[in-house]
Amino acid sequence: MLKLELGNTAKMAKRGWMTLDICLENKTFLDNTVWVKWKAPSPIPLEDLTVSIIYTSHFLEHLYWDDAIRVLQESFRVLKNGASMKVCLPNAERIIHGYVVRHPGCFDFAKSPCQSTFVLKEEEEITYKVDLISPINGKASTVSDIREALENQSNTRVKKVNPPLQIFSHIDAISHYLLSHDHKQLYDFEKLSKQAKFVGFSQCNKRPFESEIDNENQRFESFYATLIK
Repeated sequence: MLKLELGNTAKMAKRGWMTLDICLENKTFLDNTVWVKWKAPSPIPLEDLTVSIIYTSHFLEHLYWDDAIRVLQESFRVLKNGASMKVCLPNAERIIHGYVVRHPGCFDFAKSPCQSTFVLKEEEEITYKVDLISPINGKASTVSDIREALENQSNTRVKKVNPPLQIFSHIDAISHYLLSHDHKQLYDFEKLSKQAKFVGFSQCNKRPFESEIDNENQRFESFYATLIK
């Protein structure tokens, strides 16, 4: 039985799955685990009707709409008839509801540092952790402070600086939710259902959190679904 994981950097590595991700190098292990370097939305390197189950978590939201549709179409192509695709996605409905009712839980996303990438003159990329500005963790460095620190560290002029996301208000929490991890789309169950139907899946059903495959650390912000071919 071929089990395929898309875009999760070998999260399923010790479970005998084939994992496709841009961060991986091609490698096969003795326990039938396979890593394949793959960049979405290029075709999945498998024949039609060969996969028994697909799993993907916090991946589709990093693709533009058309690219997400292509990935779903490729998933549909390689799945056997009647097989399923299990999906976990950030639940935009949760954060938007928090904004509407001004729920303090909106600031949950401000409790941990965000990572901003700074591109240097030589196109070298470095990652600099910046504490989010919020009522919780107080004042953070300004963009000018960060630029100066990076120039001193690298002895080169900074070409581009992405400012730290600032969480002063509930609408800032939504901005952080969308922008801090290079998200290209927001998702809720209705949107995923319509995309699945557009591609040709016969069903899109809500499912519970499954500890065998899902990440506990993402549970509070996610929704879960099963697409049936």
